[in-house]
Amino acid sequence: MTAPRMTSPVPRPVTRPMAGTRTMSELTRALLVFLLAALPAAAQSFTDRPALGGSSVFSEGLDPAGNPARFDRATRGVYLGGDLGDLKPRGEAQALEDLVGAGGDPARLAPALQALEDRPWALRERAYGLAWAGAGGLRFGYSREDLRGSFATVDPASLTATLDARQAVVDRLYAGAGSLAGTTAFGFKVRLERVRFGQATFATAPGPGQRLLADPQAPLDGVDRTGSVTSATLDLGLVQDLGRRARFGLTLDRLAGRWFGDLHEQPLGRAGLQVDLGPSLQLAVESDLNAVERLPLPVKRRVASASLRLALSGRSFLTVGGERRRYADGPASTILGAALHLQLSPLQVALGFRFDDDRPFAAAALRLPGAP
Repeated sequence: MTAPRMTSPVPRPVTRPMAGTRTMSELTRALLVFLLAALPAAAQSFTDRPALGGSSVFSEGLDPAGNPARFDRATRGVYLGGDLGDLKPRGEAQALEDLVGAGGDPARLAPALQALEDRPWALRERAYGLAWAGAGGLRFGYSREDLRGSFATVDPASLTATLDARQAVVDRLYAGAGSLAGTTAFGFKVRLERVRFGQATFATAPGPGQRLLADPQAPLDGVDRTGSVTSATLDLGLVQDLGRRARFGLTLDRLAGRWFGDLHEQPLGRAGLQVDLGPSLQLAVESDLNAVERLPLPVKRRVASASLRLALSGRSFLTVGGERRRYADGPASTILGAALHLQLSPLQVALGFRFDDDRPFAAAALRLPGAP
């Protein structure tokens, strides 16, 4: 037998990616790094929410907390989304710092307490989610939310304050559908949620079971979660055309109410009107129809918002606006934000941001390349 002859491999020509391909690959990689960096720390808002300049009743079909009647507006595919940061009245962080730094000085305590009484609430959100958008407005998704909040009660007579700190971690599976038929769009969403929650009380003069407020960041740093509730509920949505240039919208959130410890989430109605101001500009105004408690704070709130949607081109648009929140009978606070939505084939990207004097609130959404 003769041994087989060894042959030298034929050198293959080296192929280099085209400049455009390399640029798109680098852009894809950069966007994925940006988004995934936020996910472990980060409500699955997909930037489509009033706090980021968007609309809840006239959502763009990405926000799982938006109007399910608008689910068919999203391009078919798989989406990743996340947001993180603080939502609070401007000046709340400074009021807490002044309160902690005042010590027992009455001359410094009085203005700090007054400032905190005018800005009693604060929220911190860190969340992420995955959603599949199908034909005909079908939607399936999962989201995980870490919601933290604090609400201050001030006693001017004794120059003291207490802060009720809350935390709720929500794991949510949801499924729904929504689409337009003629001049009416209708949608629904079923949610299955597991909520783990806890509470702690911080005070400038702590009593039994309370903690000393020695760090202004402590109320939003998280608390022990001792309660757990698993529940299911149903959301409904409607959009009705009122002609060529206007439409009316309505959402009904959590038709089946539920208790989470001492916090009672009840059904919430929200109505809005959207008007076309021109070929590329739309104005939406909307408001809650009733005041309700929502995780994480056991305090009734009511929210109104306004949003401008500006089409920059056939592949991008900008939303600018804000919401006005009121908790209990306290003063209302305005939150302003903006979001940019881009279609960069094969990517679809949305980035939202809200400036604050403490921790800015940011959100991002990404349609996965090659998703069906």
